[in-house]
Amino acid sequence: MAETSFSCANSGRRQLLLEQTAPSGSRLDAIDYLVVVDGEGVPDSLRQRVLLVRTVFGDQVRLVDAASVHIEGGVRVRAFVVRWAMAMPNVVGAGGPAVDPSIEVDPLARAWLSARVAATPDAGQWFVVRLAEPGDHSRYVLRLGNAAGEPLPLFDRKLSAVDFSFKVECPTPFDCQSEASCARGPESAPEIDYLARDFTSFRSLMFDRMALLEPAEDLRSPAMIRSAVVEVLAYAADRLAYQQDAIATEAYLDSARLRRSVRRHARLLDYPMHDGCNARAFVHLRMLPSTQLGAPGAPAVPRGARFWSRVPELVRPDSLEPLPWVSAERVRSVSRQPAAFEVMLPVAFLSTARNAISLHTWGDTECCLGVQATSVTLQDPDGDLALAPGDLLLFEEIAAADVEAGHVRKDPNPTHRHLVQLTSVSTRYMDDLLGVGVVDVEWGVEDATPFAMVCANADGLTTVARGNIVLVDHGRRVTESQIEVTSFGRTSRGARLAQTGLTWLEPLASAVASAAALARQEPRRATPQIELVDADGASWSPVRDLLASDGSARDFVVEMESDAQAHLRFGDDRLGRAPATGVVFARAEYRVGNGIDGNVGADSIVHAVADPDNPLAFPLTTALAIESVRNPLPASAGSAPESLDEVKLYAPKAFRQQERAVTTEDWSEVAQRDPEIQRAVAAIRWTGSYHTVFLHLDRHGGALLDDDFRSRSLARLERYRLAGYAIELVGPRYVAVDIAAGVCVAPGFLRDDVERRLLREFGRGVLPDGRLGFFHPDQFTFGESLFLSRVIARMMAVPGVLDVDFAPAAVSGAPQHRFKRWDRPQSNEVGQGRISIGRFEIVRCDNDPDFPDNGRIQFFMEGGA
Repeated sequence: MAETSFSCANSGRRQLLLEQTAPSGSRLDAIDYLVVVDGEGVPDSLRQRVLLVRTVFGDQVRLVDAASVHIEGGVRVRAFVVRWAMAMPNVVGAGGPAVDPSIEVDPLARAWLSARVAATPDAGQWFVVRLAEPGDHSRYVLRLGNAAGEPLPLFDRKLSAVDFSFKVECPTPFDCQSEASCARGPESAPEIDYLARDFTSFRSLMFDRMALLEPAEDLRSPAMIRSAVVEVLAYAADRLAYQQDAIATEAYLDSARLRRSVRRHARLLDYPMHDGCNARAFVHLRMLPSTQLGAPGAPAVPRGARFWSRVPELVRPDSLEPLPWVSAERVRSVSRQPAAFEVMLPVAFLSTARNAISLHTWGDTECCLGVQATSVTLQDPDGDLALAPGDLLLFEEIAAADVEAGHVRKDPNPTHRHLVQLTSVSTRYMDDLLGVGVVDVEWGVEDATPFAMVCANADGLTTVARGNIVLVDHGRRVTESQIEVTSFGRTSRGARLAQTGLTWLEPLASAVASAAALARQEPRRATPQIELVDADGASWSPVRDLLASDGSARDFVVEMESDAQAHLRFGDDRLGRAPATGVVFARAEYRVGNGIDGNVGADSIVHAVADPDNPLAFPLTTALAIESVRNPLPASAGSAPESLDEVKLYAPKAFRQQERAVTTEDWSEVAQRDPEIQRAVAAIRWTGSYHTVFLHLDRHGGALLDDDFRSRSLARLERYRLAGYAIELVGPRYVAVDIAAGVCVAPGFLRDDVERRLLREFGRGVLPDGRLGFFHPDQFTFGESLFLSRVIARMMAVPGVLDVDFAPAAVSGAPQHRFKRWDRPQSNEVGQGRISIGRFEIVRCDNDPDFPDNGRIQFFMEGGA
């Protein structure tokens, strides 16, 4: 039989009971432990139904009966019936070891009880409790006492109860002895202000807590070491809190504050954030008399030669004019560092003859270089111009006296300056009548003159052409040594440049055919001007991102911050090579100077920098031959970095750009992305074997769809073409119009003058004031009807026009007013107020008498003088 005792947890109390000095019968007794009868050999009628309870002395066991035993607790079995309870000696009858016949048990149980009593040497200290049924698996308490809860007489109140379990014999891997745990419960957490997020609040929080733990201490004295420790911990907590806030803030595009974070979020949306670009300018070098510089392989002005903006200290002592050239040492000594510019394209030849080149008018007077001019004849008396395609030429309006002497009779218009890049230069030939050598020069349509420039007039103004033009851009070259690479994260490597304002510029195209193209930049195509050289002498190059770099590529990414600080990010040996941490780069060569700071005004770049020790500087022979330096036109193209607000506004929509063409609207939209195309209209037709997309294109200026344009456009549109579809480029269908109107001329105006103005207004060219003629090709596009109200409004705006009449003639033989298509009879167009134009049609009116079928307009003049 297995027996389990349930000891009281308070063993000290039992020891006190044993130390009582009262005689037997008057001392306090108590429950010592309890045994649940169970296990092998125990009759089934007694298993978990008999409890053997041992007392400390046994003095009071005779008082125990069924009414004084109470079983408490349980979950499923709670109400217990105690059939009998008595002292163990009373279990056997008076006649011997046999069980008292009054106890209701079966014979087998009687025999087991008799044996149990006989085997118990201290039976006088035990009493036996017989229950009607066993309990469940929960804990129970056996308590001795009356119905009111009072303990039996002479029973210790504390040890009158004992807890036990009926299931002590159930299999378990644990010790049946229950552990009496006196462990302290969890301590109450200190009050913490979780809104503390900075140094001051963390410091106060720690001092407040220490004041609770040690109220008697003076903890806030700054001389105590505790104060220093608290402030160090507050500083660390402040940095940690900032880092936590920064990580959460920079994790989203809308909340990010660092420029690097915004750039990376935008890159995930395929939006290339730009950091601005530097400015460009054209500098004119006026050479001293009898100067000719330049030889094959040795340009007169090399790439990288430097210019500086105006410095007050660098002037001629006699005239206070700016020095045309200065040494590099003197530039470093000035009090204020000026804006620096470097030559982008080398200049092969400089000569005095190019200082001011006269325009050849063939003996005519009161001439002008008209609007949209693309060619002119220049005088070359001695054959010293040596102009070639690609040379830059400036047309500038000056006072005629300026060419011969230094006296100006009338101030020229400072805005009448225009720069072109020559595309064609004829061989020098003679004007036999005037005995002057001349050359014909041409330039592209993109450089066409935007305004008329006088060649000579009675006011003493004339226009000259100036060569010796140099293309420069903003930026100062810097060399930094010993670039230290630091690690952040597990695999990331980075470095930082000492100078701020890294230069970004769009590289020049291999073939540029206009000065306008040289002057403009697209900031999103700009690249940083920096090169790293490591300790092994290998060069590292900047790229836009490392996604296309393999693990051995010496590439890095430049990331600008809002304070113009440049951060360099390297690869991780998977996407780009990862340099070792520490000082690994021997030097960094880069330029500083970016954004709108370089957009200096005209005549601001006035100094060339000569440095004999620097091969990129001006050669001393060139510097000595310079009479003056100036930029006739303001520097331009310098743009500020894209702001964070702009990126957050545009980046989420960048990936929504249409990159496929299925419908006719899709084809029209992708075709119009070409800046040369004003409007595109598409139609899809089945052509017998496959579908064909017919793209009707309207080029700017009415340009034709030549073979070069067709090949470029088809190559660009190929990526949008669906399988089984072909693309056909078609020009517009021009609708010639026939217009005739009566015009009443106001008194005091000559009819011929008014008619001449009207014909000029309704021409296809550009007017002297820069406005487009009414029928200029860019004024109309596909599907735009010609409204009569627009025609009348333009006619009435001409000085001298008093009235306009489009009503049909009431008298036979009178001039017939017309407002209709050329190939159709007059209908109700005047009543409708428009000539309707189809979807693939464009209005045209050349008013060329040789080609009347290209449109005609007439004016029947009346009144006036």
